[in-house]
Amino acid sequence: MIDIDSSADEKKIRQAAMNLLARREHSLFELKDKLCQKFDNSDSVTMVANRLRSENLQSDSRYVENFVRTRIARGQGLMKIEAELFKKGIEEGLLKKICLDMKIDWKGLARRVASRKVINRKPSNQIERSKVIRFLQSRGFTLGEAMEALNDCGLD
Repeated sequence: MIDIDSSADEKKIRQAAMNLLARREHSLFELKDKLCQKFDNSDSVTMVANRLRSENLQSDSRYVENFVRTRIARGQGLMKIEAELFKKGIEEGLLKKICLDMKIDWKGLARRVASRKVINRKPSNQIERSKVIRFLQSRGFTLGEAMEALNDCGLD
């Protein structure tokens, strides 16, 4: 016997999920979290979210690719992106695979961010160089990428 209330709930949940996904991509974890805040029936939320994933209406791969592109445009490095995606329930392996597919030049990105930070003003002492390195690290670049960016920009 089919529970009519359950079926009606699932339709409402699906509609809410489709509205969320129409605005932007969401990770599965994020989608379930938002739906659970709005609806009490977590079993139905999970079922609807998994169905949307199987229908390819929700995709963690698409979500990660869009997320990475926007963060690169902001000048953020892999470590910061990875930390943000971890909070959104994305596996490290998926991020690494997508970054390899996208062929991202993290060192080049660090170099561009460093050159924008020190426009026409070469750091004159170790304190100023350290500030630029800390800035790059706060943006999610490794120490090696930050130091190499300073060297490549002639800012060592």
